[in-house]
Amino acid sequence: ETKQNCAREALKKYLHYFERWDNHQRSLKLEEQTRAKLLEKIEQNINAQNGTYIDWQYLEKSADSLAKVNFVQV
Repeated sequence: ETKQNCAREALKKYLHYFERWDNHQRSLKLEEQTRAKLLEKIEQNINAQNGTYIDWQYLEKSADSLAKVNFVQV
């Protein structure tokens, strides 16, 4: 192969892994935002006396489980 073809293949490989990394970083940011919104909603429900923290903590645990799965997939 020519040097140009080798360089093209190396660039494709680099871009492939960079895009995976970049998508993962974006996913982590969205995860943080979603978790913050979730905790805010839980607090609103508690303040509105729509249950106690114990009634709503399953949502927080679910978010934690999803975060762990996302981390393991990388």
